[in-house]
Amino acid sequence: MPRMIPRSCSPIVLVHGLLGFDRVQVGPFTLARYFPGIEEELSSAGHRVGVARLGLTSGVVARAQQLRRYINETFPQERVHIVGHSLGGLDARYMISQLGMEN
Repeated sequence: MPRMIPRSCSPIVLVHGLLGFDRVQVGPFTLARYFPGIEEELSSAGHRVGVARLGLTSGVVARAQQLRRYINETFPQERVHIVGHSLGGLDARYMISQLGMEN
């Protein structure tokens, strides 16, 4: 029996950690994914999913600003769910608490 993931109306944003990436590609071929299978699983369950691409070695303040810009441009005027790995969680926390994204 397939696993059921509750559907949400709000988009889900995946945020990588330090030295993270969305995907490593050579031409049309994907060699590696930072969140392997997660984006596809959520999408196939009917969720809208975004994968933020932040500075690989930037500090939290810069990455939080990049994350804010990504969310505002990709999902304007929408609430989102954020799944952050490692430094991505700190970026999201700073963005929410210090950059006016608490709503």
